[in-house]
Amino acid sequence: MMTGVLNNVSHVGNGTPNASIKTEADDDIPLSEKLKRSRVQSFSSDDDDIPLSAKLVQMSKKPKLEPAVSPQPRDKNHGDQRKERSRTTHEKIKKQNALSSPTKGRKQEKPEEEVWRWWEEQKKDDGVKWKFLEHKGPLFAPPYERLPSSVHFHYDSKPMKLSDHAEEVAGFYARMLDHDYTTKEVFNHNFFHDWVKTMNEEERRTIKSLSKCDFQEMHQYFLKLSEERKNRTKEEKQKIKEENLQIQNEYGYCILDGHKQRIGNFRIEPPGLFRGRGNHPKMGMLKKRIMPEDVIINCSKDSKVPAPPKGHKWKEVRHDNSVTWLACWT
Repeated sequence: MMTGVLNNVSHVGNGTPNASIKTEADDDIPLSEKLKRSRVQSFSSDDDDIPLSAKLVQMSKKPKLEPAVSPQPRDKNHGDQRKERSRTTHEKIKKQNALSSPTKGRKQEKPEEEVWRWWEEQKKDDGVKWKFLEHKGPLFAPPYERLPSSVHFHYDSKPMKLSDHAEEVAGFYARMLDHDYTTKEVFNHNFFHDWVKTMNEEERRTIKSLSKCDFQEMHQYFLKLSEERKNRTKEEKQKIKEENLQIQNEYGYCILDGHKQRIGNFRIEPPGLFRGRGNHPKMGMLKKRIMPEDVIINCSKDSKVPAPPKGHKWKEVRHDNSVTWLACWT
C-alpha cells in the first residue's frame, strides 16, 4: 500500500492534485488515513534519484520565513515632530547669534557697586555706631516763587496783593479748592487760624473772614501749571531726570567708615497744609517751611562739615557716634 501512495504522490507532483481522481482501492481506506495522506507534500520528478531518508529530512525541515517588508504606517504625530525639530534648530541658531553679539538688543549692564562686608570687620565698642561720618547735609525745598502779576487774590470782590509768606500759604489752600477737605469746617478753621499768623499788620486788619476770600483765579493758574507738567516733551523730561540724578549723586550718599553708603531720604519736606485722615483735629494746619536754623547736623569731628545754604547757618553741629542719624529738626 505504501508503494501505491508514493506513486500517486509522484504522479501528481508536477501538477495540481485532482480531487476528482478516485480509484476503487480508495473506498476501503479509512477516513483518518485519507486525512494523513492529504498532508503529505508532493515531490517533483527530479527527486526520484534522492534517497528516501533524504526526502524525509527535507520534508521535516520548515522553510525559513522572512518577514514581509510592508510600508510603515504614517504616524499622525510625525508632522508635529518635524515641526518641533525645526523649531529647536531655529532656537539654537538664535541662541548662537545672541551669544556672538551679547550687546545686541540688550541694555548695557551697570557696573556693580562694591558691597561693604561690615560684618567681617572688627567689632566696635559697645554703643559706637561709626568711627567716621561725612555727608553734604539735607536738601531743602526750593524757595517760593511769587505768582505772576496777572494772577490775583480777591477779598470782598476786590483784588488784593499779599505779602510773600501770606501769598504762599494762600496758594496751598487754592490748590485744594476741588478737594473735599475745603468743605470741612475743621480744615477751614485751622487753615485760617494759621494763615493769619503769616500776614503783616495791614493784611490782618483787612482780612477778617475766610468766606469773603476768593481763590478761584489762583486755583485756575495752578491747574494750568499742572497741565503743562503733564504735557512736557520728551527732551524736557530727560533734562529733569538728569538734574535729579545729579542731585542724587551730590546729596544722596555719605561716607561711613570709609565706605560710600546711600542715604534713604535726604530731602526736607516742603511746606503745605496738614491733611490727616478722617476727621483729624489738626487737618488744615500749616506745616511750616524748615530752615537751616532749625536743623542739627551730625558728623565726624575730622570730616568736612556740610555748608549751610548761603545766608544761613545750622542750629547746631554735633559729633555723636552713638546714633546713626545725619540731621534732625523740630
